[in-house]
Amino acid sequence: MSAIAFDYFGLWPVDLGASGAQNWVAIAVVLIVALVANTVAGLVRTRATEADQRRREVEANRDEMGVLAELQSAFRRVAPLVALGSDPGGVFAGAAGELTRFLGADHSTLNRMTENAPR
Repeated sequence: MSAIAFDYFGLWPVDLGASGAQNWVAIAVVLIVALVANTVAGLVRTRATEADQRRREVEANRDEMGVLAELQSAFRRVAPLVALGSDPGGVFAGAAGELTRFLGADHSTLNRMTENAPR
């Protein structure tokens, strides 16, 4: 409809009768270009939506990997205490310190149950 309106008002006051074969060719060309442009725009919108979804997935994976890397670093700091045969209290204190650091807290407390303690 926009192609017909453009052609009609662009050639005002010429009539769109059978004698205006050029008018119908112009309308057909404008219509084809409009359909192609609409199809391309739809594809671009679809690709943009897919790209945005992929970006969100990458950001979520990056955040998850950061947490895992932080946990691995905490384990690496506690592992030498275990490997060197430190007393259980020292290992426990190291693990509590890493828990505090990982959680971003000011203080954390871990309670250990001994084998003889009532449950």
